[in-house]
Order: sequence, then structure tokens, then C-alpha cells
Amino acid sequence: MRRRRIAVVLFLAAIVLGAFAAPARPARADLVTLNPHAFRIAASNFPWHTKRLLDARVEGNDRAAGDAIVIYDAISTGLPTWSDLNRQTGRYEDALMRKGKANPAVDLFVSQYASADDAKRAIQSEKQFQSYRPLTATLNLGDESYEYASSTAVIWASKPSIVDVIVVCTRIQNVEFDVAVFDVHAVKYHWYTAYEKVALKLARQLTAVGYQAFSSP
Repeated sequence: MRRRRIAVVLFLAAIVLGAFAAPARPARADLVTLNPHAFRIAASNFPWHTKRLLDARVEGNDRAAGDAIVIYDAISTGLPTWSDLNRQTGRYEDALMRKGKANPAVDLFVSQYASADDAKRAIQSEKQFQSYRPLTATLNLGDESYEYASSTAVIWASKPSIVDVIVVCTRIQNVEFDVAVFDVHAVKYHWYTAYEKVALKLARQLTAVGYQAFSSP
């Protein structure tokens, strides 16, 4: 009888301990971790001649606020920070390109989140932040992708100028890829279409690299 009682107690203890055990592993999409270095784009692969390409670098949430200020600045907008969104790490690089008189800057920003759901929340925050730029397209890239644009008249160096910005945000599972192409130029030039093509080409390159990374062992 005593042995039976001990067996019952052990059985009940196992049930209780099981209730407090770690939860079941989520779907693979929520567990994928990638090497951010994989998303480096060589200068030769940029759409136009690249005058300067900074060394791509891995950065944490504290560095991200400065690295991607053109694309996403949660500190000044009061939106959730990357820590709130469970961002794990990221990769950032930028370049200055040249084609005739056009001289745009390009920011490439990769963010890896703890899960696909966290990445979806980040995209929603991205949409909220980009609301002052018109949503110009919903793209067929990754699991979801959006293009935003703005063209603003300013006085730059005491001269009337135009600030053109194209931003493409793309998500594959728990990773978000952001591309921004922007420039301040003379009012007489109209480079919106050209910059859009550059942004889309770079976004497609990043997306292709993302798929390769997810499919590799």
C-alpha cells in the first residue's frame, strides 16, 4: 500500500511540475535566427556607382535609433522602442551613389525579432510612423512589403530645394528589411522615379538574400 501511495504522489508531482515546465516550442518561423552579416550588399551590386560604402555593422537596439533615423525613429515619435518590440539584433549600412547630377544616399537596415508575431507588430509600428509619407504601393515581396514616399520643398543652403525620400519595408517571418533612398536636390530636377527604382532593386536583393538564409541548413 505504501509503495502504491508513493507512486501516486510521484505521478501527481510530475503533473504539477509539468504545468510549470517551459512552454512548447513555437513554430519554426518564430525560432529562426540569422547571421546579420549575410545581408551585406557589396558596392558592385548597388544599382548605381557607389562613391562611399560604410562597413556594414551589427548593431543593438541602442545603436539602432541613430543608425536608422531616416527610416524609423521611435524615440522622437513616442512609438514602441525596438526593445518593446522584442528586436534581437540588426544590420545597418549606407552608401552615397552617383548617376550624373543625382547623388542619393541609401540606408539599408535589417532587424531580427524574437518571433514572427513580433516582426508583424514592428511592421504595424512602421506603418504608423510612416503615416506622414503616402503609402504608394503594397509590394509582392516577402510575407508583406510596403513602399512609402515623400517629396518636400525646403530651403537648403539658402536655396529652394526638394527632399525626396523613398522607403521600402519588407518582412520575411521574423526579419524585417528596410531600404531608404533620399536626397536634397535642386527644384528643377525630378528624380522620384529613379530613386524608386533604386529602392525596389535593393529591396529585392535583400529579400532574395533573406530567402536564401531561411532555406539554408
